[in-house]
Amino acid sequence: MSEIRVEYDLLPKGSEGRVVVIAGGANGIGEALVNLFYRSGAHVYFSDWDTVKGTKLEGELKSSSSSGHGSVRFSQADARDYAAQLAVFDAAYKEHGIVDHAVFTVGISDPPGWMSGNSLNLETVKKLPVPLDDVLDINLKGCLYFSRIAIAYMKEGFVPNIDSTGAGTRKSLTLLSSANGFHSAPGLYAYAASKSGIIGMLRSFSPISVQNLGIRVNVVCPTATDTKMVANARDFLIAMNAPLSTAEGCGKIIQQLVLDPRHHGKVVLVMSDRGWDIEEGLNRTRHQWMDDEAATILEETQVKMGPNTDWAAIHT
Repeated sequence: MSEIRVEYDLLPKGSEGRVVVIAGGANGIGEALVNLFYRSGAHVYFSDWDTVKGTKLEGELKSSSSSGHGSVRFSQADARDYAAQLAVFDAAYKEHGIVDHAVFTVGISDPPGWMSGNSLNLETVKKLPVPLDDVLDINLKGCLYFSRIAIAYMKEGFVPNIDSTGAGTRKSLTLLSSANGFHSAPGLYAYAASKSGIIGMLRSFSPISVQNLGIRVNVVCPTATDTKMVANARDFLIAMNAPLSTAEGCGKIIQQLVLDPRHHGKVVLVMSDRGWDIEEGLNRTRHQWMDDEAATILEETQVKMGPNTDWAAIHT
């Protein structure tokens, strides 16, 4: 795996004047990102369903003296609400005429016991697990909503270049998945499924996003991060000497991916405030773990079909 190294001189310079939309920006990693971009001089439009924390964060940042020439605006939005997410992008675009970067950091975990354990039996199984719908709708459907809207606003003015490799492409879409999206996560059935879906979305979008739309796309997969989401498990993780990232440390790696035009199509594991691209290793060793013949057939088929094949159109 290749390590993603944070270039501390790039973060403030590359952020200055950029228009950044962040979903889930009032808490955890999203909150750290709002702080990092705003203090680096970006124009930050962030949303969250937590109105109290979002409003408080906006006020604190506006009253601080370390904003550079940036600005910040909070909007209440549930990731499941398409119109609310759209309104955040529309506000940014109307004020600045451009959206440079979009980052989705929203995520909730499984309700305990819905798939296994003593609470699941022949009586409880008859009840529809409504919290399960929330996990999938917020984590995955909300991400797809966000991505669709982001693409529409960021591709404005782009002239397609079929020979583009992604180098130098400024605009970016960055999505927060989880290490549980590719690594075993006992008990986190819906969470792991939703986060795996985000990685699948990257693999479908990245082959065409630069050439056709001028947008780089990357996914970030943190292990446990010291935020409210894992607060109840914090002591257990520390006792186990498990890798634990800080929200700011993870945020700096995300900021590097957002700003550095060399990064595209990457799935980045973040662990103890360090990041590694796992997608590069999977692609490089495909003929070993898949089987040489099978890998060759798939690769030759993809070459014949070309990067712009619309599989959805073919299926229908």
